[in-house]
Amino acid sequence: MAMDPQAKPLIVLPKGIIESWKREFTKWAVENIPLYSVKAESRRQQLKVLREWVEERSILLLGYQQFAKIICDDSINIDDEVSEDCKRILLEKPTLLILDEGHTSRNKETNMLISLARVRTPRKVVLTGTFVFIMADWYTPTLNNRFTLFTLNSFVRL
Repeated sequence: MAMDPQAKPLIVLPKGIIESWKREFTKWAVENIPLYSVKAESRRQQLKVLREWVEERSILLLGYQQFAKIICDDSINIDDEVSEDCKRILLEKPTLLILDEGHTSRNKETNMLISLARVRTPRKVVLTGTFVFIMADWYTPTLNNRFTLFTLNSFVRL
């Protein structure tokens, strides 16, 4: 963020490690950059947090399931405009998309991967501890590992 003060990083990760990321940011922070995570259940509360993230120099942490639920929400209700605003912000505002445990979104038919691929940012980073094993299997790959590598590579190139 020092190189790009206007950056809007979105980190999508398993819900269970959001607090770990927050602790690490606090521990290693060179700058005092606010961290947002959307814990709210209602779309109106989520939109409030998303707008704060957009307006302030900050980082947004969001669980995979919640991200997909917001993006794939096609239910018809009173808050249609609010839901659309949430989707628009998540799809248009991030300037950097980071996926922790990125191998979890490897099936190209899932709402998760389809939703993540819709984010309009030229910068995408996939973090995964299993990627090392996928690369180690390159010479004797299993179909699943080759498919995973192909899917993740395709996602990053979108």
